Amino acid sequence: MPGLNRPVSRWRDEIRRIEDLGFSSVSVSDHFTGGWAMDPLVAMTVAAEATTHLRVLGMVFCNDFRHPVLLHKSMANLDVFSGGRVEIGLGAGWMRADHDAAGLPFDPPGVRVDRLTEAIEVITGLFGADPVDFAGKHYRITGLDGLPKPVQRPRPPLLVGGGSRRVLELAGRTADIIGINPRLAPDVDPLSAVAEMSPERMDRKVDWARAAAVAGGRAPPRPAG
Repeated sequence: MPGLNRPVSRWRDEIRRIEDLGFSSVSVSDHFTGGWAMDPLVAMTVAAEATTHLRVLGMVFCNDFRHPVLLHKSMANLDVFSGGRVEIGLGAGWMRADHDAAGLPFDPPGVRVDRLTEAIEVITGLFGADPVDFAGKHYRITGLDGLPKPVQRPRPPLLVGGGSRRVLELAGRTADIIGINPRLAPDVDPLSAVAEMSPERMDRKVDWARAAAVAGGRAPPRPAG
């Protein structure tokens, strides 16, 4: 999406131009710092209202910023109001500056991925037909019926994005769309991140995700040869 550094009427015109050019979806990031002004939930809503068939996507929502019950409620509502044009992107979070500025703990990667894993289970369950009971280390849900039920069934497409093996394997097990990134962390040298986008390393990341999908019965094995 264009940034919120122009007149709102022009912002809407630029969103419509993205649709007119034939793109299927438009995405928005989720940050607090670095001059980032847009709230992704609001921006996705306005973009959906400004267009007729363009899909809207958070790319990606930082799981630590919102309880999964609240994110589900927002996405379910927007899916209904937009006529089924929502995609949900989720990640474990990587920009420590955002957490520090908001006074949120920046837990070790393993903890953040554990929390993301639980959040995906909660959100997926709330899009289902039955009330959800969930007892995890990070979230507890009791008899909650996820309303409204979405236009897209069984739920809006889920994108899980990340660069580590564990996140990509989680994406392979749970996501409809996989966002493959370099490993992003405060201690990662930018040149190392660029090197991770080489064809060989990208192939390895794809293989991690695909193997997890195959193991979970969600994809056929890659043909031999």
